[in-house]
Amino acid sequence: MATARKPHASGDLLNVDGLLYAPINELGVVYLFGLLAKELGFLVETIQAGFPDCIARRKVGKRFERVGIEFEFESRNFHLHKHPAEGCDVIVCWKDNWPQRRPDLGLEVIALEKFVKENPPPRSPGDKRLDLIQKKLFSANPVEKGRLLAEFQRELGGISDAEVGALVGFRGGHVGLLKSLLLLPEKTQKLVVAGAINCHMASLLWNLNADAHRKALADILSGKVTTPKQLVARYGKFRALQPGKRRPAARTQKKSLGGPKERRG
Repeated sequence: MATARKPHASGDLLNVDGLLYAPINELGVVYLFGLLAKELGFLVETIQAGFPDCIARRKVGKRFERVGIEFEFESRNFHLHKHPAEGCDVIVCWKDNWPQRRPDLGLEVIALEKFVKENPPPRSPGDKRLDLIQKKLFSANPVEKGRLLAEFQRELGGISDAEVGALVGFRGGHVGLLKSLLLLPEKTQKLVVAGAINCHMASLLWNLNADAHRKALADILSGKVTTPKQLVARYGKFRALQPGKRRPAARTQKKSLGGPKERRG
């Protein structure tokens, strides 16, 4: 009997060519350093199992100096792992959380998280095209929004729904909920994107008629309604008619011109 595979953990979306998500361990730091080594000014000689993890050359003026590099997910791990300062010149990590390190150790710390944020990759024409679509999304009419969303998804190709939501700034959302968001009033859209209303609440607001929507939004912002369950309990009966759905025909009794039929004996 086949056992179910555990879902892979991953970091936040990362805007680096060759790596989709941010590192969550030391191995991720090693791989990301390999992708960024040239930008950081290093030429790698060797990666090894012993201390230090890496021997590289770094250009200083017109010469290349030899440096020892130790990889850590967090800089403080260097201290926790009791590595000696001798033989190591640079700590390459994802997060620098060791501000109290002794200056006399002579250790340079390169935090890749900070480097990636301060040095975004150049924008390609495709990226600029997506930016343009994104700007248009929240100002177009509902029909135009549907067309733009379809175009946005075509441009993205095989990227997952969750990643689409992240790229358009929709916190924690999926494409199905994003489509609901695009049909909400502009004020509500901005509140969702800003994180003031979560995506589940937004999808419930989409189901309300205009009057109930305004009242529910006011209750959410004032703190009277804080959970989807409370929203459904208070406004669940004020559902709007969604596009493509017809109201059920009212049942009417057919009146007989001759009055009620007499029972046969």
